[in-house]
Amino acid sequence: MTLRFFRTASGATDYRITDQRGRLHVVRQPSPWSLTASVGERLANLFASLLPGR
Repeated sequence: MTLRFFRTASGATDYRITDQRGRLHVVRQPSPWSLTASVGERLANLFASLLPGR
C-alpha cells in the first residue's frame, strides 16, 4: 500500500490511500504521547475508523 499524508487548509491532518493490494483497515488515533488529545477525541477517532470506506 501507499499512503499520502497531508495537512488541510484548516490545519487538520488527513491521508489518502493511493495504492492498495489486498485488504486494509486503517485505525486513526492521536499519538499515545499527545497531551492535548482527550478521551472523547480518541473514542471518536476509533469509531470513525470502523466506518466502511475509511
